[in-house]
Amino acid sequence: MSAQKREYDGNESGSSGSKKKPKIPHIPDKEALGVSSIHHNYEPYSILNKIVKDKKTKKDVELKNKEKPREMLAILDMGNNYNIEAMSDKEVIKAINELFERDQHLLKRLLSGEITVEDFGTLRFPEIFLSKVQLALNLDLEEWNRKKKAAIQKGIPYPKIDVGNLAGDFWERHLYNALKNYFEETKDACLIIHGHSFLHQDNFKEKDFIILNLSKGYIMNIEAKTSHQQFNSAKEQIKDCQNRIQAVFNGIEGMSSLWKFVGVCFIGDGGYDTFGKDFVIDGTEDIATKLNKIEHQVNHSQQWIPNEDRIKEFVNVAKFLLFEAQGQHKAPLTHQKLTEKVDEDLDKASAPENLLFWTPEQLSIVQAMHIDWMFLMAYYGCGKTILLIERAEYLLRNPNNTVHFYIDKYDSGLAEVLKLRFAGKNIKIKTKDLMFDSDFDLSSDEVNPSDHVIIDEARMWNSKRFLEQLKRFQSQISTLWVALGYVSISANFNESDFRKGLEDIQFSCPTLKHCLRNGQKIVKEAQKDNTSGYGLSCFADQVEVKSKINVNDGLLHEMPLIYPNPIKALQEAFKVHHSKKNFIFIDYEEEEFEMSTLKEAIPDHDFVNFKNKEGLKKWLESSNINQHLVLQDSFGYYSEVSGMEFQSMIYLSPICLKCGDENKNSSVITRAKASLLLARYEKQNCIDSCKNESYPNLKWNNESKKWEIEQGFTKDQLPKESKQILEKTSNLPSLLFKP
Repeated sequence: MSAQKREYDGNESGSSGSKKKPKIPHIPDKEALGVSSIHHNYEPYSILNKIVKDKKTKKDVELKNKEKPREMLAILDMGNNYNIEAMSDKEVIKAINELFERDQHLLKRLLSGEITVEDFGTLRFPEIFLSKVQLALNLDLEEWNRKKKAAIQKGIPYPKIDVGNLAGDFWERHLYNALKNYFEETKDACLIIHGHSFLHQDNFKEKDFIILNLSKGYIMNIEAKTSHQQFNSAKEQIKDCQNRIQAVFNGIEGMSSLWKFVGVCFIGDGGYDTFGKDFVIDGTEDIATKLNKIEHQVNHSQQWIPNEDRIKEFVNVAKFLLFEAQGQHKAPLTHQKLTEKVDEDLDKASAPENLLFWTPEQLSIVQAMHIDWMFLMAYYGCGKTILLIERAEYLLRNPNNTVHFYIDKYDSGLAEVLKLRFAGKNIKIKTKDLMFDSDFDLSSDEVNPSDHVIIDEARMWNSKRFLEQLKRFQSQISTLWVALGYVSISANFNESDFRKGLEDIQFSCPTLKHCLRNGQKIVKEAQKDNTSGYGLSCFADQVEVKSKINVNDGLLHEMPLIYPNPIKALQEAFKVHHSKKNFIFIDYEEEEFEMSTLKEAIPDHDFVNFKNKEGLKKWLESSNINQHLVLQDSFGYYSEVSGMEFQSMIYLSPICLKCGDENKNSSVITRAKASLLLARYEKQNCIDSCKNESYPNLKWNNESKKWEIEQGFTKDQLPKESKQILEKTSNLPSLLFKP
């Protein structure tokens, strides 16, 4: 096929031999900012390399576009049976459609008429703000400079941060949240893509925000800049975006020319030369008010009606935009890629140089590795296990040391994690049950007086007995570091008194209050735990989540319905949760079902039982395995997963429709690091008292599974206890799915 020629504006070529950056020309506002028409000129989407004429050099240049779709398809993991190689235009179009079918369920529902334009709402990619700067705690430029100076003076390592990215993050995050709030308020049907890098042709620069609005008939590009000195640069990017949007529209057959392009510049610090401009948003002004004014300038030649034809156009443009937005290697547009990105950023935020720089509690411990007696107690995710691992690494630097690393739980997945971590080193990974509620003697377990002991997930059944056992262990070994994993409601635990007891036997006990493992949304969900008094819930109120860096928000999705059983709940969960490697926790009191049962019900997925040690080991070792790890357990607070973490988790919990009792616990929830999906199913066997429970003037409808008010009574006439149970259970959305 012959090469195609077209006029080219020069943005994508550049001079290969020059290292100097070209000067940004002054672009008249009317060529970049404001409202313009998108005149449809159909040109079938093509991955063929194109020959274009550079307006500056007047030379023909080749735009190499053919390899990018193929690379992108390999990155997106279309599945084992996927065989499209994207060697032709036809194959790429097929891939675009298959990606759409796999990932874009909300758009498909809109196209089919299952949901209306009014119900569509705002679809954001990514669904959370992804910062270019990953820090554990709160930060502004002034605080950063102060802490950096102090760190240099003390010789403490500190994270290397681009100050420009720091300022840019602040304003982009501000705009991201403002757009989210604005369109949630207007209830417009729209697609918002943040950080778009076009796959089509060689990319110019990342586009900050692209908004495709079905309700009002426009596609808007907003470029965000920190300073008014970057105004011309922003206009250059908007002009480039306009050209690329035009190419996207041209690549879709049957598009009308009713859509408008809107170019907008956001300037964080405002500036004398940008004030008063119709399509420039000053960072100090009310963004919602300015957006409303901008939208009123989007005039259509005829009244815009988001009818069936416009819906089809909206979905087609969205389909191509989302395909085109995969121009970067790690574009977080799918749930899998977004989860991996959040996980990666959380790791960066808790890296040693960041951890030491921001959290004095952990720093004090890391700098105190020489201390013999250390006790760590805090809420889940505050770094207890990480610090114990650091302690083990510290001891193992001396080849003469013998280290015993205990987990106070006979069946523990953490033991397998540690065995992989310390493979080949002089450390013994052991599991024991009830180490602090028995007469267990370390010397009876081949532990010598010169050895070093570490105990994780220590369970406290009685606080006095626990302290006595600590003192007993002290007399048997050289050093001891312990992390508390569970406190029984009957332990008679008082933190102040317990700390005094630790002090009496020379144990150090620092305060740990920053949750560093989990996204903030996941931490907050865990803090809702309704079984207060168990596990580590006694420390829940101490947790401080200070970060304003939204990358640490994590991904949290709660299924809106209650399903008849856990298998149905899991089937529905997989329709919206597309990570290929999940940890699935099923809070299930009945007889466990086999993995073959899950495989039969959900044939597109594979499962391995957590309690299968060989399967567990293989799952932990592999980073690319397309398989889910399943644990069925009704004793979450001292579960086999204590001390572990998982990138992506699906949590299935039972709820009684009659009394509203729901099993959900923080210990398991906080195992989810980056992504958590919550789904509920109907509890068939609730507590005995619930089965025969009755309330005055209420009757239970077995068919509808709802409480009903007896004839002759109103809600206001109901006794207090009847009102309470009615309010608690009446809104449980359970009947849309039947067994």
